[in-house]
Amino acid sequence: MDCDDFPFLMIEPSAVHKRRFSAQVLNDPADTRTVDEAGLRQRLQKMRVSSLEKLETSLQNVSCLFKKGGSPALIYAASAYDACNIIKRACGNTQSICINKSAVITRELKTCLAAAGLNIIESYYTDLHHKNEEFTHYWQLPRIPITSIFNAFEGEPLKSPGARDGMKKRRDIVGVIGVSAISADDGSVVLIQHRQNIKKIIEECRSVFLVAGIDKVVPTKEEALFQAKCMACFGMTALLMDSGAGSEESASMEDYPLEIPYDKSKCRLSLILMDNGRREIMQSDFLPLMTCIGCRACMNQCPGSRFFDTSSALSPRELLFLQLTEGNMALDLCLQCNVCRTVCPVNIDLPGMILKLRILQKKYHVLNYFRDFLLSKMEEIEKTGSYFAPVANLFSRNKAVKKLAELFTGISCRRDIPFFRAPTFEKIFKDQVSGHGK
Repeated sequence: MDCDDFPFLMIEPSAVHKRRFSAQVLNDPADTRTVDEAGLRQRLQKMRVSSLEKLETSLQNVSCLFKKGGSPALIYAASAYDACNIIKRACGNTQSICINKSAVITRELKTCLAAAGLNIIESYYTDLHHKNEEFTHYWQLPRIPITSIFNAFEGEPLKSPGARDGMKKRRDIVGVIGVSAISADDGSVVLIQHRQNIKKIIEECRSVFLVAGIDKVVPTKEEALFQAKCMACFGMTALLMDSGAGSEESASMEDYPLEIPYDKSKCRLSLILMDNGRREIMQSDFLPLMTCIGCRACMNQCPGSRFFDTSSALSPRELLFLQLTEGNMALDLCLQCNVCRTVCPVNIDLPGMILKLRILQKKYHVLNYFRDFLLSKMEEIEKTGSYFAPVANLFSRNKAVKKLAELFTGISCRRDIPFFRAPTFEKIFKDQVSGHGK
């Protein structure tokens, strides 16, 4: 299917909408459209559960829509390996592909594509001339109200993928783009663009594959746009942190000249719907994992994400998914701190499922139960310790107690646990605010 005929929508943050929202706040704060984050999360969670229940019907609708015109634009791939073979065959002699920064591409397809001998161009990083190395941890980021982010995506999301003015040729590269959502009622494919790299791939590559997990298909266009906007909003922190992480040095699109005339080779777009273990997960006790929208918010405050993989930071959701589909991840690196569940917009119990999988794999020592129980209850333990601060501090510095703690929890006896304080920080802060503090 030609680019101009492909039914897709592209949404991106608009500076115009940001300024308009700011002006509205200054002009009449009482009339400002605010976003109820709790309500947003509740609506999103219900929508994702409902979408999974209707998934098979939605997939049939999408298939019928793309087959009406006899177009081979829709391709089903049972595994990442099958999707990789489809893309490799389309590369021809160039054997070069340009990808965007999407989890389905970077986490599920990239390794397979590299193993197939393809030259991979990571457009998000190669076109990011100035990497922001200031932000390496979530607490370094400024607090951005979700209302401001959500309203920045307002407006007409439909964007034309036509060639840029004056451009008469394309590059001999195949583009591979991850999809945020697909509407089953009209076949619309929704893409999120924070920069111009996706538009550039569509405009300049000689053919483009849009790749989506089957769980990205939702019943209506309204739900597809809502899901994509939520993905962009809740994933903003992870996006800013990724802009500082960067990627390994690779080729750029500019290394491939514009040499294929438009009139001889129109850009062809194809949609790959990939299973890659998703149906099997949906038939197991790990079904809630498929309600994930892919925002990667669970990675922001995760203390172990940087250690899950040697090449790049994985989110807890990606860690669990790769273990279920590939079986080569170290689940014992999860600390069971429950932070990922707290920040997840659809309230997925990732720590609980990781713990369940550990038990199913029968690689779980009995002492690990006690360790994980303590780590998952740290807030309660700290509150209790503050009530009995003098005694708790005495025990926490005792060598015999520290040896026992090392034996039962794995926490090194060389570590000194921070002192407990009888007046908590919260109480000190309230006293200061009320004027009663010293």
